[in-house]
Amino acid sequence: MSISANYSAYIRWGSVAVWATCIFVVSAVPGSSIPGHYGNLAHFAEYAILAILLLRALEIRRRSLPAWISSVLLASAYGVSDELHQLFVPLRVSDPVDWMRDTVGAAAGVACYLLVVRLVRRHGPASER
Repeated sequence: MSISANYSAYIRWGSVAVWATCIFVVSAVPGSSIPGHYGNLAHFAEYAILAILLLRALEIRRRSLPAWISSVLLASAYGVSDELHQLFVPLRVSDPVDWMRDTVGAAAGVACYLLVVRLVRRHGPASER
């Protein structure tokens, strides 16, 4: 692996770590202290982003499972750990439905990302037309 590939891997995995930390920090806020309504869309969006970041990091090397499957599985597993974490946070609850929202968000995020990549590859950037 070249130096630029190593740098790219650090950036990509660093982005995953930063985003996962953001999810953890928000989950650690006691329920009554969270500003606004933290609902379905938030779970969906945060795990869509996590899965896309995981996909980009996993695309660097090919594994036995396709990167898109691995990224959804890893994001879903992180969702499980997040729900377990919330068992220990005052005024928060662990909800399997939230985990399902996390997983659906991860799958939708990866699907949208792959669709955009496919469209860009098929039609090329606007500057090439």
